[in-house]
Amino acid sequence: MTCARIALALNVLGTIGVGVIPVIGMATAYGGSIKFRSIWWKLSWWASWLIFLVGVALSAFVCRLTWSEM
Repeated sequence: MTCARIALALNVLGTIGVGVIPVIGMATAYGGSIKFRSIWWKLSWWASWLIFLVGVALSAFVCRLTWSEM
């Protein structure tokens, strides 16, 4: 796999994790903050953000993502 494909995969997986956890009901927004059902869902949500941000940094600073590489 090329660097660009790894970055894209990390971005997609991170985005899915960040979006799916609240949608399936494991987190609720109440009073201006997000409440999670358990610490594991909270850690999973933060890990998804971290994966997403690593993908963004990889594509922006390391890979120099171009469409011709994909």
